[in-house]
Amino acid sequence: MVPLLISNMMDHGISSLTSLEKDGRATNGGMRQDMTRLVKKQSISPRYVFLTCLVYRNKRRSLFSHFVTLQDTRNGVTAFIQSSTAGYFGHVYINNVHNILDGLKHGELPPYFPAEYYVYQGHSDIRGQVELGGKGQYTDGPDGETRDATCNWDNVNNGCKETFEDIDGMEYICGSDCCRVILQEDSGNDLGERCLISSCLEHDYDEKELTYYLVAVSGGSENTRMKAGVGIPKTSNAAAGSHEFSGVFDLSGLIRKEDGHFTLSASDEGFYKRAEEKKVSTNDKYIMINVQASNMNDRIIVEFGADTGGQVMIYKPRLPGH
Repeated sequence: MVPLLISNMMDHGISSLTSLEKDGRATNGGMRQDMTRLVKKQSISPRYVFLTCLVYRNKRRSLFSHFVTLQDTRNGVTAFIQSSTAGYFGHVYINNVHNILDGLKHGELPPYFPAEYYVYQGHSDIRGQVELGGKGQYTDGPDGETRDATCNWDNVNNGCKETFEDIDGMEYICGSDCCRVILQEDSGNDLGERCLISSCLEHDYDEKELTYYLVAVSGGSENTRMKAGVGIPKTSNAAAGSHEFSGVFDLSGLIRKEDGHFTLSASDEGFYKRAEEKKVSTNDKYIMINVQASNMNDRIIVEFGADTGGQVMIYKPRLPGH
């Protein structure tokens, strides 16, 4: 892995940003991430800066979405993974937390924490990183163009979008083999929203980028299943429309057994579940995934006064090499 952007926050907050260009765009090996901007905050330190998102082409802001806090359960690590609706995500490591907090007087808060930020994926072309496993095939375009889920199709009239778009759902999945993320777009994909799982997360300078394996595709105003009226529950599909993958829950720690007995008790604190999850290899996990289907709002949905249709699915990965 080669991080697209490394923020090194030292004595006075962020003191340097490697590979940051003068125009505010981060690069790595020729790939550009054009939504990153530096903003100075004088109230903490003259040298303290933080990152916001800005799409330079039209000055439209994007969100730092889904700070996945308390998910990095490795011993001695205080960290979280952050995604963005601008279509990138990274890992923030907060350093020396215990030493800094132990050195404070009662009631004090530190002005900053030293930290490091690794961008796993920039707002760049991911088509060569997406593995479909023979799935994710869409109908051909009107000009005969082959369309599949290596692209995002949030507007079929504009063609293939080569990047992630609106990463809105994300979960950190750790097993005995490694840690990964499950990514869920919420882009209004006309041909079907994407849910993907990454290869192992790492920070090695090896010129290798992450691989993203397709988990599922759902919904879409131009999706042939939606246009044919497929619905859950049956008859609930009022018209073709977008869906949203909106939740992930790793069941493996909850249901893990040794000698025929569950290893987790109802009285155990929450972090024990995370510890048990790390003992189960990714391909042996059972992972709950939710999808909301906003177009499924007819008949039985209306009769029961429900919101929308959708599914809760149990996903068991079959990733290569494991």
